[in-house]
Amino acid sequence: MVLQKEQWTLVYANRDYKTADEFVHTLSQAQQRMGIQLGAPHFIEIQNNTSKDYEEGFKQIDPNETRIVVVLL
Repeated sequence: MVLQKEQWTLVYANRDYKTADEFVHTLSQAQQRMGIQLGAPHFIEIQNNTSKDYEEGFKQIDPNETRIVVVLL
């Protein structure tokens, strides 16, 4: 499976920036063993950890371009 750059989206609260960065780094290291190729995700950083902020963030996702959405809670 090949996910080109920005065909996947990572949504996270700004307080979880470090976790999001580590997640992407770990995936990039493991992608060959998993049999996939990943480009960089489209990052959506939520300012506050509220459901309304996540809802606004989800509106930024282009359903015609994005194949996978990962949400860090």
